Amino acid sequence: MFPHQTFSLGVALVILAIAVLLLAVGFSTLFTARMARRLGVPLWDETAKSLVLALVVPLAAGGGMCLVLLSHFLFSLLPSMMLVFYGLALVSAGKYTLGEVRYLGIVEVGIGLAAGLWPEWGLVLWGIGFGVLHIVYGIAMYMKYEK
Repeated sequence: MFPHQTFSLGVALVILAIAVLLLAVGFSTLFTARMARRLGVPLWDETAKSLVLALVVPLAAGGGMCLVLLSHFLFSLLPSMMLVFYGLALVSAGKYTLGEVRYLGIVEVGIGLAAGLWPEWGLVLWGIGFGVLHIVYGIAMYMKYEK
């Protein structure tokens, strides 16, 4: 692969990761607002502020680290960093939300570390971590809390 092709793949991966993150945050906010309305509790309170802070710090650090990796053309480590920092954000946020979020975060960190050990599988593991795990988690949470 030529350097410009690798760079394009890295940029595409970052854009895709941002899109997935925005979709995940958007849907979780939508479902949380729906549940808060149904329970008659405020959506934005001290716990919500703490939750956002717990998510933002690791995500911002991970985003910064990904930019550092991009600037040094270390594209093979991007999937690993994205998964690890996202997992850390979920573990951190798990204190303020459903306990299952913490477990999802731990699994994301594990998959991220595997992606770092085997970078040739990084994109596949990234897809499993951000795709398959979220689908499985979403179905499990729906079955447990919504049904």
